[in-house]
Amino acid sequence: MILSFFTSKKEIEKEDLVGNYIIDRTKCSGKQADWQYNHYRFKITEDDKIFFYVTENIIKTIEANITYTEYTHSPHIKIELDEPKFHILAENPTLYREIWAFYYVFESSKFGNMFFTKGNWKEID
Repeated sequence: MILSFFTSKKEIEKEDLVGNYIIDRTKCSGKQADWQYNHYRFKITEDDKIFFYVTENIIKTIEANITYTEYTHSPHIKIELDEPKFHILAENPTLYREIWAFYYVFESSKFGNMFFTKGNWKEID
């Protein structure tokens, strides 16, 4: 039972998903990850909305409703976005659970997999 506590993946509730998300530069590093970090982030709100920010002084905000699909271990978000679709939001993201945390992967037609983790954006050097 003790070993299971330290090796089981995190159980995620809908409330855990609410918050700010930034590019996870530990999953992929380098200039491209730094550029993505400075240009894309999003927020999931308690009232079931997603605000996706195209940044560098917030150039564009894409607002969409989300619904939650319940699976056995965690809720997954489904983005309800009107046309035209934005390349990062064209498909619903995949939620990956780790032992102590979780992250989202968005499939972009321009960048491939984009990894987002919960956090607050801070300027990088």
